Amino acid sequence: MTISTDPVGTSTADADQFLTLARKPGGGNLRTAAAWRVGAITALVLWWECVAHLVAGGSFTLWGALGLLALLLGAGCRACAARAEAAGQQQIARWVQSRTLAAATRPHAIESPARLAHETIELAQDVASYHRAAAPAALAAGPSCAVVLIVVAWQHWPVAVLLLLTTPFIPANLRLAGLSARDASERQLADVRRLSDIFLDRFAALRTLRSLGAAEREAATVEAAAADLSRSTMRVLRRAFVSAAVLDTIVTFAIAIAATYVGLTLLGYLHLPGGDLDLATGLAVLLLVPLYYEPLRAVAGGYHEKDRAQAAAAVLMHDADAPAMTSAAPMPEPPAVQLSGVTVRLHGRTVLRDVTATAAAGAVVALVGPSGSGKTTLLQCISGMRIPTSGITRWVSDGQSVEPTPGAASWIGQRTVILPDTLGDNIRLGHPTAGDDRVARAAAGAGLTQLVDSLPAGLDEPVGDGGHPLSAGEARRVAVARAILRGSALWLLDEPTAHLDARTEQDVLDGLLAASAGRTVVIATHSPALIERADVVWRIERATVHVEERT
Repeated sequence: MTISTDPVGTSTADADQFLTLARKPGGGNLRTAAAWRVGAITALVLWWECVAHLVAGGSFTLWGALGLLALLLGAGCRACAARAEAAGQQQIARWVQSRTLAAATRPHAIESPARLAHETIELAQDVASYHRAAAPAALAAGPSCAVVLIVVAWQHWPVAVLLLLTTPFIPANLRLAGLSARDASERQLADVRRLSDIFLDRFAALRTLRSLGAAEREAATVEAAAADLSRSTMRVLRRAFVSAAVLDTIVTFAIAIAATYVGLTLLGYLHLPGGDLDLATGLAVLLLVPLYYEPLRAVAGGYHEKDRAQAAAAVLMHDADAPAMTSAAPMPEPPAVQLSGVTVRLHGRTVLRDVTATAAAGAVVALVGPSGSGKTTLLQCISGMRIPTSGITRWVSDGQSVEPTPGAASWIGQRTVILPDTLGDNIRLGHPTAGDDRVARAAAGAGLTQLVDSLPAGLDEPVGDGGHPLSAGEARRVAVARAILRGSALWLLDEPTAHLDARTEQDVLDGLLAASAGRTVVIATHSPALIERADVVWRIERATVHVEERT
């Protein structure tokens, strides 16, 4: 499965806008960290001044005391800066994670668990780590360099001029490095996501692969994806190392020139107007020259994080583009379902093409087709959980046509989620505020009476992890009970009798059709028994739907 990390229409400017927006939750802490960084540089300037004067024979009492004070102040400032940066990073990561998790409940939601985990954990941290590295460094660089430059200029102006002349080379180097590293970062991110998806898919299907004797072949697929990731990671590292080497060369030459100048001046070979030096001043200037470049190095480190953060932002923006899903009331009356020219394209493939069909209010529709033909996708369009690429989906009730709203229909899928809680609370997921009487009626309507009577605590019996184990048929009845409790007049079911034996399938089917009487029901199924009892069949063939009325 290949997932694009640079969605169409997502530009660098869009990614930068997202990064700017993401910084706001932690902006206060990051600005505080920048202020502490400036304080740490100021303390370090004082420390090197003290060291220079002590070496030159200054008063140990005076300069030693000042040096100790400078060390303590610098350590305190750095600790406070680190604490503020960590707090800012955490705030930004939480904001990105909450936005990503909210996007998972929207139309065009993230469908791959590996992809959702990757975005929630790794990409959110990529964005947060970039801001932690870049924002305080960028905010502190100007004031910090100014402090060092002023002190150097006050002591010996020619060296300050040298520092100013070398400064423009650093932003130019960062710009060139960014242009060369962006493509490599995007490629690496794509390979990370591809490996995550492949690994999760193969892990989930491991038993099936082993039974088919295909485990070794699929292991080779995982190894190939891992090798691609290794190559793209090395490409990013090589470009980062080259950029760092160029920056180090600039700084080294600047320090060497400054050292040569100071040495020649102290030896009396150079004489510039106002450029006289004594030993203490010369040592102080030499010690402060490397310090001038430290804030710029920090900016460079943050700049290298930007390429990865921009690639992450492009993905996060794309997956959160859809409108937010609001809480919807259940559909009160059975609606007619109308599809007009519905087309859905996923990952460059047309899943559904120009689907036009109508399900009458109160009808039972069997949605039939081979696995992978688009049944679940069509159900998602009907429910409002997926927006078609083109075409219109409508619910028509009491003469009024409305767009599908996620959450207004009752949904029963192939797998029923059973939480480690009581049986009653698991049913109550369909309507969290429902009372015990309504839960009991829903359980009875779903055919759970025999199970409830057999449990020592009835509906209060713990089920799920560490509780009473439910069979596949019992779990499916819990899903039916949730749908009953939900109270919607539109039911959408995705293979509700899949993986059940014939007898259990018949029991679940009888209870399901009895419970959904008087409602509009659309069921994706392979079951001949269910198809036989449907009012109409929508058969998907080659991405189109053929309607078969039953008599």
